[in-house]
Amino acid sequence: MRKALIQTSAYWEMRHVDAIDESADLAVIKAYETTGTFKDTSTGICQIFGITATRAWNHAVSKGYVTGSAKDINDDTLYSMWRKCRDDDQFALSIVPLIHLWNADGAPGSGNDETTLRPMRLDYTENEVYEVLRRYQGTNDEAKAHAKRRLALYQVMEKYNAIARNP
Repeated sequence: MRKALIQTSAYWEMRHVDAIDESADLAVIKAYETTGTFKDTSTGICQIFGITATRAWNHAVSKGYVTGSAKDINDDTLYSMWRKCRDDDQFALSIVPLIHLWNADGAPGSGNDETTLRPMRLDYTENEVYEVLRRYQGTNDEAKAHAKRRLALYQVMEKYNAIARNP
């Protein structure tokens, strides 16, 4: 996987965190602490949902990309993953490539019925890169429009990373 793919998703989301996101986070925390129920939202510098982080983690475990055990899908686990994505920037950044790998494999378990892409590799076509960037954000029209802009950012990141690879 190209570093630019990870950088693009993380940078894009980081630049779009605002006060509305912080209020949504505080509402999630308050609701969980008072009722014990978890209403998932995107959070942290990479704007990751608890369910997405958990599904990507479980997929990575099943494929042998990471060591550890699969996590149950329940409010406590989802909230725990959500909090880690919110409170631990390093953890959130480490989940981004797992989400990309999960999405490339068709996001199994998400119910989105995405097609499987070629296994993640360094020679992804522009369309495959677009699909990975789009899938990070979702399946709606906004995700499609933003993926086009993300693709342009990816190309800039890739250009500068290529300079570092080939001085």
